[in-house]
Amino acid sequence: MLAAEHAEAFGTDLMAMAVRAREIAEGGDAYPPGVRELASRLSADLQVRAKALLTIQQRVGPGS
Repeated sequence: MLAAEHAEAFGTDLMAMAVRAREIAEGGDAYPPGVRELASRLSADLQVRAKALLTIQQRVGPGS
């Protein structure tokens, strides 16, 4: 059960980081262009990976 909770928390954390990365990517001149570009790519990647992780965890169910 603890492993399932950790996996779900990890997925939730990845989603939160995707949101933060998107905020930076959309932050305009407050962030250097290289930082915005990297944050943009990370945002998209983290969101996809978080959704995949959470989907897998839901399919296998708690305690698996």
